[in-house]
Order: sequence, then C-alpha cells, then structure tokens
Amino acid sequence: MLGRGWRLTTTKEYSLVYRRGRRVRASGFTFYYLLTNIAQHTRLGVVVSNKVANKANKRNLYKRRLWAAFAEFKKQIFTKGYDLVLVAHPTIKQYDYQDILKEVKRVLSFITPHVVNKNTTK
Repeated sequence: MLGRGWRLTTTKEYSLVYRRGRRVRASGFTFYYLLTNIAQHTRLGVVVSNKVANKANKRNLYKRRLWAAFAEFKKQIFTKGYDLVLVAHPTIKQYDYQDILKEVKRVLSFITPHVVNKNTTK
C-alpha cells in the first residue's frame, strides 16, 4: 500500500472528488478524478462496498489489487496533482490482477494521455 501522503484520507476529500470530479467507467470499477492544486502529487482512494463482497477479507483482497495496480503506474502518473477515487463494482470478482491492471492502464491513459505510454507491455 502507498504511504499516507498518497492516499485520500477524509470523507471531505472523497466527497469533493465525487461532487466536482469527472467519472470514467471501466469494467469492474469506476474512476472518479479531479485535478486539484492542493496536492502536489496524485492521491488515491479505493472504495469496495458490502455489495461487492460480504466478507471483509474479500473486500480487502479487491482493495489490495486496485492499490497494487495503481502503484504499478505511480512513477508515470504522479506529475500532476490529481485526486482519484476507485469504486469497485460487484463485477470485479470475475477479473484477476492482470485484467485489473489493463483496465487501470486504459483509464489512466484516458485521463492523462501524455503520461501513460501506450506502448508499454505491463
């Protein structure tokens, strides 16, 4: 998991991204993003509700996968101060880590096309 400075931590921060940010749907999750001047680097919040999985260990598994996929691109996308929120859908259960990684890459290249190189094979 990324350090505290890389994470959204308060309800107020999440609410701001939900209200004022833009949304991009992917298979398995939805990305909310907002370009802010507050953060000097991109911060992330991950939401996995009880609708996705009733057991906490399963919800934590999906959170870990999303955090890990995001961390793969950390060096490439942290040039601007985006606040991102990933909200998992119940369909995330059918995807393995490689599928999630591909979707995160696709969405990040949509959000910041000049940052994520489309030719990389991760």
